[in-house]
Amino acid sequence: MSAVSPRLPLTSTRVAITADRRGAELAASLERLGATVTWGPTMRAVPPEQDELLEVETRAMLAAKPTWLAVSTGSGLRAWLQAAEGFELRAELETFLGRTRTVARGSKSHGSLRGLGVEPEFVSRKETMDDVCSWLGEHIDPADVLGVQVHGGEVVGTLDALRPRLRAVVTVAPYRWVLPLDTGPAERVVERLVAGEVDVLAETSAPSVRNLFVIAKRMGAHADLLRTLRGRVVVACVGPVTARAFEEVGVPVDLMPTRPRTADLLRSLVHRVEAGDPEGPEDRGPGAPQPLSAALELVPGACAVRMGPTVVRLGRQEFAVLAALVRRPGVVIGPDDLAVQAWGHRAPDDATKIRHYIARIRRKLMAQGERLQTVRSVGYRYQPLPDPDA
Repeated sequence: MSAVSPRLPLTSTRVAITADRRGAELAASLERLGATVTWGPTMRAVPPEQDELLEVETRAMLAAKPTWLAVSTGSGLRAWLQAAEGFELRAELETFLGRTRTVARGSKSHGSLRGLGVEPEFVSRKETMDDVCSWLGEHIDPADVLGVQVHGGEVVGTLDALRPRLRAVVTVAPYRWVLPLDTGPAERVVERLVAGEVDVLAETSAPSVRNLFVIAKRMGAHADLLRTLRGRVVVACVGPVTARAFEEVGVPVDLMPTRPRTADLLRSLVHRVEAGDPEGPEDRGPGAPQPLSAALELVPGACAVRMGPTVVRLGRQEFAVLAALVRRPGVVIGPDDLAVQAWGHRAPDDATKIRHYIARIRRKLMAQGERLQTVRSVGYRYQPLPDPDA
């Protein structure tokens, strides 16, 4: 008698992805977990070795002789070095990296620098360029020149506050994102989302999210896509930068891991499905997760939250704490992690201050404040739906 194959955790879950470079790898991982995947890249990277502008930017960077270098991504740094080899500039670039004070956006960029024998002076625990720029603001001099390895232009805006305080800011973008040559696969993603044939939209980068809406607009399906993503589809994001791209157009995020890693996103999705509502709509598979109809809509650009017709403005740290919870509904987050989200490199050693911030946020949210729940001796969580056990 043959053994019955075990049920895979994402069986009957229909997932759409729009990743470019690692899309095939992500699709394969989802399929191994049992998911049915629709993959349609919404962007493509201009190959660094074929990017004539990258050579121009590299030569300008070396000529400017920056006193500081901010590294945004590990993959971007590696691609930059590989492309510089084709420009016959790799040796000069490695010498520049070895003599320049560097800062890293997160653990991946830190790892790439250490692989070159370079130890950065600062690594953001928050893993954002905002935090890097905040730290630099306390250490730069007016005579300094700042070089920045950006990721497809995604972090250029965060440098605006530093520009008037420096002699110059020079940027280099090893990856530049443009629309794919063939938008057919991405259009199929839009069509299946709007037709109700997708349970989860899993996104790993902000440019791919923004391009998804660009493509939907060209198809005349922008409004339908927004309506779908605000309703029955679970929106899963790898991290806060990607989540913000959805929130900018009023789409709430249903799922985001504590660490911005693809593997953590997959684990969070599996956990969500396994703990999901078994009595979902008839048109969804039994393994499909249910979206959490968030009562709060984040408005990142205004540090505000929308509750129906009411808009509540928050302080910058208050918004950071609330966003960290709302973007991970149902997940308990400790006060130390929330402090890092709120203050970045300025996070106090004693995180009890978070308790006071939670109390202030609850007061500002009025009746909705009860959705911020305290888990004694552990931390806090955001419960978007009424807790039947409360």
